[in-house]
Amino acid sequence: MKDTLKQLRQSRCLPYLAAALSFLAAWTGETGSLVWGGLCILLSLPLLAVPEYLLIPLLTTALLDNNCNILPGLTASRYFTLLFLAVEGLNVLLREKPVQWVRRFAYPVLLFLYVLVSAVFVGHCFSLQVFTLGMNIALASLMAALPSPRRARLWRLLPWSGAAAVSYMLFCLNFREVTVISGRYWFMGATNVNVVGLTLAQTAVLFFAAMAVQPIDRKGEWRSAGCFIGYVLSLYLLVLTGARSSLFGLVAGCAVLGVLLLLRSKQGGGRRRQTANLAVTCCLSAALCLTAPQLQQRVELWWYDMAHPAPPVEEVQPDQPEAPPEDTPTQPETPETPPENIPEQPEQPSREETVEQLQENTDSFWRRMNPFSAYWGKTAGRAEIWQILIEHSIKPHPLTGSGFGSACDILQANGGHPIGAHNLLIGLLSDLGLIGLLLFGIPLAGLLCRLLRRKDPVALLPLGMIVTALVAGIGEDTYTERFLWYAAGLALWLLETATTHQDEEKEVTNDESPVCDAVSVH
Repeated sequence: MKDTLKQLRQSRCLPYLAAALSFLAAWTGETGSLVWGGLCILLSLPLLAVPEYLLIPLLTTALLDNNCNILPGLTASRYFTLLFLAVEGLNVLLREKPVQWVRRFAYPVLLFLYVLVSAVFVGHCFSLQVFTLGMNIALASLMAALPSPRRARLWRLLPWSGAAAVSYMLFCLNFREVTVISGRYWFMGATNVNVVGLTLAQTAVLFFAAMAVQPIDRKGEWRSAGCFIGYVLSLYLLVLTGARSSLFGLVAGCAVLGVLLLLRSKQGGGRRRQTANLAVTCCLSAALCLTAPQLQQRVELWWYDMAHPAPPVEEVQPDQPEAPPEDTPTQPETPETPPENIPEQPEQPSREETVEQLQENTDSFWRRMNPFSAYWGKTAGRAEIWQILIEHSIKPHPLTGSGFGSACDILQANGGHPIGAHNLLIGLLSDLGLIGLLLFGIPLAGLLCRLLRRKDPVALLPLGMIVTALVAGIGEDTYTERFLWYAAGLALWLLETATTHQDEEKEVTNDESPVCDAVSVH
């Protein structure tokens, strides 16, 4: 049994199976299917031997929020998270001593207990969000306990998660009915467009960081080109969502990574090449941000022309009427009776009307995105939301807040829109108070400082994801989002492993798998 398990862990097929499962889970659809969901479950069972590979489909489903279900009523994100927690938790219990359990899980347990007490005894609004946040805390804690030999291999596979998520979003944008509100494309069904923007910002920064860690060889160049295409598509979709906070977060994350790359690159040709690559990426990104709505307008007009082809124009010669013979009796004309019970078909918009509607969508988009327009600050009423929470939650309860999950009830009771705090800092202070802000903020600040000092290039990936999420928190409440805890888990896994870079290179040399090459900076 042990030999079989060892051979399974060393199998070269498992990484490719994890990447294929990412695409399969992404395309299961919102409703879930017994056939495809059962296939996903069967394909995930071999990955239990190496729970690190479960993080690949887990990231894909976290980026797609709740838009892919394994089975009816069971989201893929929750399924892979629970599966990883169960398997890795069992491995930790068998592998580590009780003293190590206490040292590793004391702080996460304290954090979860504070959230639980805040929801039950302070806010009196206990809900499933408490267990969701508890799952996220456990996810980050158990990711930190993963062994390090397959870390470089997993880092190489993470862009496939982003590719699976972006491919499904592109399909929804171009092949499904899309609702356009104020020029913003709601192409993920009932999912809030701001949430879609948050996940697209994470996908884009993931591709941006992956471009920087590819080896300098022919294979690395092809991988960098693929990551660049994924970055462009993610940015294109992000601009169409009109999620301004997410766009600012992506700009901040890419700026931090770009500065670190320039500071750490060697003098000479390497630095000049890195500078040129970053300059080209920035210029193309700016051009894409300015032209994405017009490009989508052209795409939709092309789809309209494909669906409504113009009838061919033929020259018809007028026929000369033939005179009836004299002996032929003429039949009296009978009026045609119209057919009964034929439903009226809805009138299809003309091409001119379609062009006018598309242009109006584009104009509405730019009115919303223009920072010098009076429309800039009136789209979601964030200023009113923040004022209500400050006056009725933060000031009366500065230390403990009003309880986890109480923001919506406070907004509804005071005439606001019950849609959440829409700000990371205000959301934390309103829900958990100053104590909760310190419990969350101090470890996160220490984690960021350690990542900034880390010379390992793969540290750019979790660093970019965390910076993007924090800056996007200006307009969104991101501390409960799973991708933030996923990035924190990647960072802890990177920082808490005692394996040196030489040990990783030795493991890579012994394994001939093409997906575990050494990671380096251009």
